[in-house]
Amino acid sequence: MCLSKLKIPSIEARFYFKRGREFFKQKRFQEAIHYFNKALDNYSAYTNVWNYKGNAYYELGRYEEAVNCYNRAIELKPKYAQAWNNKGLTLFKLEKVEEAIYCFNRVLDNNPKNIIAWKYKGKALIKLTEFKEALNCFDTIIDIKKSYARIWERKSKDFYKQNKTRVALDYFNIAKNIKNKNIDALVNKSKILFKMGKIDQGFNCIDLAIKLDPDDINLLEKREDLKDRYLKLEEVIN
Repeated sequence: MCLSKLKIPSIEARFYFKRGREFFKQKRFQEAIHYFNKALDNYSAYTNVWNYKGNAYYELGRYEEAVNCYNRAIELKPKYAQAWNNKGLTLFKLEKVEEAIYCFNRVLDNNPKNIIAWKYKGKALIKLTEFKEALNCFDTIIDIKKSYARIWERKSKDFYKQNKTRVALDYFNIAKNIKNKNIDALVNKSKILFKMGKIDQGFNCIDLAIKLDPDDINLLEKREDLKDRYLKLEEVIN
């Protein structure tokens, strides 16, 4: 039986895809595309290759061609979250903001906990000045990550009770890392609040982010810059 009827990539297609990924990691995108094309010549229904080829075109600034690749991946696999997200990001880059939001919504219809879709949907809504809806996106991200962190914290406590302190510490660190990843969502949320004129709430978000990572110099500098800007604004108003 031939491989095409089995609907699996041939050995040659997998080899060329691997080579393409290697060039992609080296940021040699044109060469990566060459190997992705060779993979597709061997197996035209290779969804991961279409997605990667789209990513290579994106990195080259060839956004329309990237969208075409993501469309092909989605045709082959309609619930392909990564391709939908990548298509959304590319459309956002093309200033097709409402079309981008449609893509992120397609991801969230299938997986309401997809953090990438919530993040970039929030950024797209900011572009449309839909600040309340954008806030909801970043609040959702914060809630999702908190729930993930609680799961790992519970696991850590269970292993600690069993005197498996090493495993408990590993799980505790995983929970801590998840919490720290909320920093990005908190910073984005603060930007929206500042745009809405909710200055105190904006600073509260920045302070929460700093609490998660007190040694982050960029965050500390950002707070000082914002403090200077809004103190000067208050002085002008008063």
